[in-house]
Amino acid sequence: GLVGYAARNAPTVGEALCILSTLIPVVSEAISCATVPDDEDGAMLVHTGSIPGLSSVLGLRLMLVLLRDLLGPGFVPSRAGIAVADGGAVPMLAREVPFPLSAEHPFAFVRFPARHLRAPVQDADVRLCETLRPYWQRQATAFAARRAVRRTRIEGALLLHLQKGVPSLDRLARKMHVGRTELAADIATLGGYRTLVDDLRRRTAMEMVRHTDLTVAMMAARLGFSEAGAFTHAYRRWTGHSPSVDRCPH
Repeated sequence: GLVGYAARNAPTVGEALCILSTLIPVVSEAISCATVPDDEDGAMLVHTGSIPGLSSVLGLRLMLVLLRDLLGPGFVPSRAGIAVADGGAVPMLAREVPFPLSAEHPFAFVRFPARHLRAPVQDADVRLCETLRPYWQRQATAFAARRAVRRTRIEGALLLHLQKGVPSLDRLARKMHVGRTELAADIATLGGYRTLVDDLRRRTAMEMVRHTDLTVAMMAARLGFSEAGAFTHAYRRWTGHSPSVDRCPH
């Protein structure tokens, strides 16, 4: 109820969508949505779920109903559809979404003119929106704190075991003394295992390159790469250049 009232009474559609993208994961960590710029004249509302059985068709329909409800008859979608990641090849749209997006699951999107973001929400009570703001912001802050604790714990366990290669989910769960299902659910809320490992390697590699005297071979070994060349290739993918460019003199 709080999510609906807060969004439905926001002053503009853009703010309503921002509230929804903040609060939906608080209500259900299996679902995420975000509004992203498409080009100079367009924007996209993107929806994804971390539960494989969750239908993107349903998500797409819900987004269309939501936008029509916020905008009324003036809503004009220019494109709507469903995209499915094929193995490790994540579609371009996925890389534009500013929240973790698992490469294993489909997502849905609605493209519409950017002017809709500035449009007022139909029949909104802006005073009610402001009254509710402190309540949903507290919930969002608490949720973010819980997610940060989960990420820190999982990343710490990963770093301890990366030298032997990326551990399987089963192995990581045993090392952390948690159930596989519980760990998989936590990782899903952080964007998926592949995304989590890649982001951890990227951040750790950049820290090591800039602030240690470790050789490329030593860094590759610590991060679980099969050889120095594989590490260098990954570093180029992350930064656009080789590790030597970021080396700081000590």
